Amino acid sequence: MASNKTNTWLWIAAVVVLAGAGWAMFRSSNEPAPAAAVEQTAELTPQTPVELLPVDSAAGPTLPPEMFLDPKAREAYQVAKDIPDVLRELPCFCGCMRTHAHKNNLVCFMDEHGSACGMCEDVALDAKRMLKNVASIIWIQ
Repeated sequence: MASNKTNTWLWIAAVVVLAGAGWAMFRSSNEPAPAAAVEQTAELTPQTPVELLPVDSAAGPTLPPEMFLDPKAREAYQVAKDIPDVLRELPCFCGCMRTHAHKNNLVCFMDEHGSACGMCEDVALDAKRMLKNVASIIWIQ
């Protein structure tokens, strides 16, 4: 009985930590870059703004897990393939919802973004573990 309570509190703590990390990343990304960084990247930045294309989370499959060599990325893409309805309900905390027009965590695995972002992978893998422990989608959120 005590271990169930401990596990529950550990999951709650993990969700709070992930949410806090996401909040901190969103908050810090709104701060202006130092002048030196702006000058250094000015010549690499295109003069015309890049238009982000909207991504419909219901359209299109995830990329095949087999195309990734990294074991964590491969597992995360497999999770996205196996439980898309769960990941569709989860926000992403890395900022890709703003920078890549992703609507939820599932969309991270419809392109290669999920293979290069540990936070997106962690959200998917945590959702898989929680679902395995019979957590509801509402609790996982």
